[in-house]
Amino acid sequence: MLVNGEKTKVLEEMEIFKGISKGDLVRISDISSEVKFPKKKVVFEVGDIGDYLMVIIRGKVKVHRNGTIITNLSAGACFGEMSIFSSEKRSASITTESECVLLKISQDDFLQVLSHNTPLLKNIIGVLSSRIRETNDLLFQKMRDCTEIWEKGTALH
Repeated sequence: MLVNGEKTKVLEEMEIFKGISKGDLVRISDISSEVKFPKKKVVFEVGDIGDYLMVIIRGKVKVHRNGTIITNLSAGACFGEMSIFSSEKRSASITTESECVLLKISQDDFLQVLSHNTPLLKNIIGVLSSRIRETNDLLFQKMRDCTEIWEKGTALH
């Protein structure tokens, strides 16, 4: 189990926490709890209430919905950040691909830290923007694939 000093050191190396003061890293470390999951364990499912985010310390998870893998995430990444802002249901399921060590941060505690931390807020917005961009790219590719299939099908008639 990681002690707070170790958690702080791990957190400061993660992209989402770049540029955050030592004091705020210690606060985030203090409000986080370490959770271990075995391989192939569901962390949460689409439709679950979202009131926490997770940071991957060790291991790999897959993000999926209705049998389709959306992406894979590994150490240094976070997930659950969308629901933490809106309290809406989870938009995807998360399943471990290996044994994982995660840090769980509750919505209330995290929002309290965010309320006075512009660099962290910018980092979260950056993560969300990247996820939206990746989703847009996937949707565009799927639309292109469907259009090609449709055009081939109509050319046969």
